[in-house]
Amino acid sequence: MGQSDQAVTGMYNLYRASQVMFPGEEILADARKFSAMFLQGKRANIKILDKWIIAKDFPGEVGYALDVPWYASLRLETRFYLEKYGGEEDAWIGKTLYR
Repeated sequence: MGQSDQAVTGMYNLYRASQVMFPGEEILADARKFSAMFLQGKRANIKILDKWIIAKDFPGEVGYALDVPWYASLRLETRFYLEKYGGEEDAWIGKTLYR
């Protein structure tokens, strides 16, 4: 596997990109399986570290991506985003979410 066993960020990006595929795209289906297995292995060994990432909670972000598929509810995605990155105190965000 070469350098790819250290590239957690790259595999995370590949996993997220592969979730937006059309039926019959076998290459993206294979990429999704491979990247999901890679990320699950890193998560099980608690090795989701990348020296180039600046996110506050990258292991939590990877775990969220693996647990909640992209096609999940938009409101659920928004709520998790606000809990993770702040903003739940802003009344204007709450008003626009629940129109």
